[in-house]
Amino acid sequence: MIVDDMEQSLVLLQNIDDFVIAIDDTEKKLRTALYNKEGERDDLLHEIELSKLNIGERAKVY
Repeated sequence: MIVDDMEQSLVLLQNIDDFVIAIDDTEKKLRTALYNKEGERDDLLHEIELSKLNIGERAKVY
């Protein structure tokens, strides 16, 4: 992209700023989603651990 004047430069910089902010927001959302999924996984693993299944049944569930 060739920038010819100050107005185009300002628009370009605003677009870059919006892009960076969007990336930060997306990263935060993805990190939160990952944290929640890891918690769900851990909950399931604890349920299996505490269940009354024998070792063969546990292996199948895992």
